[in-house]
Amino acid sequence: MNIAMTTLSSKLVHQEKEKFSRMAVDAVLRLKGQDNLDYIQIIKKLGGSIKDSFLCEGLILEKSIAISS
Repeated sequence: MNIAMTTLSSKLVHQEKEKFSRMAVDAVLRLKGQDNLDYIQIIKKLGGSIKDSFLCEGLILEKSIAISS
């Protein structure tokens, strides 16, 4: 947790440093010993506040294919 808090010293997340440190540590712990950090995805969305950020256990994207005639 201390390492995560040290690396998150930017002005953008300074006020929410503890929250983002906890999210980062939780995300890494969910890898359960796997060392591939590519399994952690960050999805950016316009609007809202940095305080609206959260860690999601899993995500399912619904996709449909448009067939043109």
